[in-house]
Amino acid sequence: MSYIIKFLIWIFWDFSGLRYIIGKIYPPIDPETNKRKPATFFLWLIASYLTLYGIASQRYENRVDIIENRANIVFTQIVSNKKSLERLPDIQQMTCPVKPVISSPISIFISLFSKSNTYNSEIVDQTKTTVETWKDFLSTKNFWGINLKGVVLRKSNLQDVILGMANLEDADLSDTNLTNADLKNANLRNANLSNVNFLNAELRNANLTNANLNSAKNLTENQISQVKTLYNAQIDLPLKNRLEQKYRLLFINNTKVSEQ
Repeated sequence: MSYIIKFLIWIFWDFSGLRYIIGKIYPPIDPETNKRKPATFFLWLIASYLTLYGIASQRYENRVDIIENRANIVFTQIVSNKKSLERLPDIQQMTCPVKPVISSPISIFISLFSKSNTYNSEIVDQTKTTVETWKDFLSTKNFWGINLKGVVLRKSNLQDVILGMANLEDADLSDTNLTNADLKNANLRNANLSNVNFLNAELRNANLTNANLNSAKNLTENQISQVKTLYNAQIDLPLKNRLEQKYRLLFINNTKVSEQ
């Protein structure tokens, strides 16, 4: 074996921590008693695991505090400046480490070495409540990509609002004014859209699975034909019959589309 290979092995043995770990599993013999010392690998492993969990947990909590502080600033600003409502999507989409769970080593590893774009559930709930509270000031606002799943905005004025890529699943938007609203690629699965005014609203690629569109106003055949899916949607019969004849594929169950 060449000196170079021996040198590389020695570097790996000493600097990788392998020597230390092996020493915990198979400790050296005590020269005084001529007996091998008790193995402490298990205790060392537990201590190391708890240390990693503590680091991951602190990292997660620090980031959550930053997000919550920034959210609280925005919530306060809205009182005096309704334009601040448009900052809500950015708050929701701030990256945060996955919350580590002490019983899940994988969650700890992921939390330490990656960040998630997954919406923080508490922030989502807060922003949804804020939007509901200030529902009379939503027109013309830009809410691109916001998560408002389950929001209740009955009889709201959403004229000229931008809700492209928004998650409005299970939302109650009945009797709202969506004149000139941008709903491109929005998720409107199970949404209540009855009596909504859709005058010049953009619905391209919107998911309308199970949506209630009964008594919708100013909803044209051209608008509705551009959606991603109308599977199981409730639509006034005359319009539904015309659409089924021309755009049959919109009414066919597509599991991949329906789950988006």
